[in-house]
Amino acid sequence: MSKRRKKGSNRIAPIQKKLTGIEKASVVMNELSLVLSDSQTVVPSAGKVYVFSYIAVKPNLLTDRYPVVQVTGVYKWGFSGINLHIQEPRNYNYSGRQTPLYLVKSNEVAPLLSLPLMKLYQN
Repeated sequence: MSKRRKKGSNRIAPIQKKLTGIEKASVVMNELSLVLSDSQTVVPSAGKVYVFSYIAVKPNLLTDRYPVVQVTGVYKWGFSGINLHIQEPRNYNYSGRQTPLYLVKSNEVAPLLSLPLMKLYQN
């Protein structure tokens, strides 16, 4: 028998509770993909917040492997948005996505940003 979540429930809270503080970002992302699996999509909607795994297509760019993005525009090639980890606008090509996009509810954004998820790298 599966547990039903209340509409306004915070799916991130169980992950926050079991963190020890030494988890790698990849482990946190794996946990997120499980608890957010009911809200995965391939194409985002402008104005919504998503988390996903991403490998940048553009060379020589400091990028975030697990961005939390508030989408500002959706296009044939991908989408644009504000990366909430680094507070900068970025473009995301669909070809760089490594996972589906996981929709984050408004009451989950702050808890999500408190997780050790940001992993910056230069590609």
